[in-house]
Amino acid sequence: MTKEMTKYDLQKQYIEKLIEELMLKDETLYYTPTVDICHLLFQRIQNGQLNKDQRELLIDLSPKDIQIFLSYSSCC
Repeated sequence: MTKEMTKYDLQKQYIEKLIEELMLKDETLYYTPTVDICHLLFQRIQNGQLNKDQRELLIDLSPKDIQIFLSYSSCC
C-alpha cells in the first residue's frame, strides 16, 4: 500500500533537497547555524530559483517555518 504524500511531506522533501544542493556547492554549510541556512533557503525560494511545483509549495513559508521543518525529527 502506497501512502500518499501530504503537503507537509512534500514541503519537507523539497527543503531537504534544497539543502543537499546548497551543501554540494559549499561544504562549510554543515557548520552554518540553522537560522542562517533558513534565510539562505528563504532567499532562494523568494528569488524564484525553483521549479513550478516547488515554488507553489514553498513560496508562503517564512524563515521561521523553514526552521521548524529543519528542527522537526520524524521520530517525534
